[in-house]
Amino acid sequence: MATVGLLVAALLLPGCLDPYRVHVDEGAVARGGVAWVRSDLGGQSGGFLGSNTVETDYTFSPSSQPPYPGVLQLFGLRESSRRSTTELLALARTAVDNATAAQHIEVEGKGTSGTRTLRNGLSTQWFALEGTVAGNGGLFSASTRVRILGEAGYDGQSSTHLIAVGIAQVESTTCPPVNIAGACQIRSDMRTWTSLAGDTKGSVDGAVSQNGLLDNVVTHD
Repeated sequence: MATVGLLVAALLLPGCLDPYRVHVDEGAVARGGVAWVRSDLGGQSGGFLGSNTVETDYTFSPSSQPPYPGVLQLFGLRESSRRSTTELLALARTAVDNATAAQHIEVEGKGTSGTRTLRNGLSTQWFALEGTVAGNGGLFSASTRVRILGEAGYDGQSSTHLIAVGIAQVESTTCPPVNIAGACQIRSDMRTWTSLAGDTKGSVDGAVSQNGLLDNVVTHD
């Protein structure tokens, strides 16, 4: 019993449960055609639902013209034991709820879901949703349409759980002034969504890309 106690104590020491900083392969970012900007955020001990967590974000903030804005949050989580698939998806749902609330997004419908294998061999489960931005103050303008991706997996080589949240604007609506007759114009553009969610097989609702951010995620050295 003493040996077990020493092992547990060792795992709890700073650094022993540091998660891998999950990030996107730099070559894929450069080739993708969308100017994503990377931000390495500090780690949290016990922060994200009790896990040791490190976050890496990718943000695209263009002008009002397409391609539209987008954001990808990558969380690397590490604990003394592996989470189940059900638990990982629940964490992803929580992360999506937090992100959509911060961006004032009203989610609509149940969305779609599935599984895929990323380029580095990591098996993940994902779900995709749609919504409308209800107010200004975030990355997206009010009344724009967005698509949302939640994805989760576990890499045994780095003992790191991956939780990913991606949001991309896919549509904007422009209406004439109230004193001028005319119909509102809807403009769709899927490039940012495809850059974020796509893979070579179109696994996520048909989004096809050689350089999709999540498909090119790096979860171990």
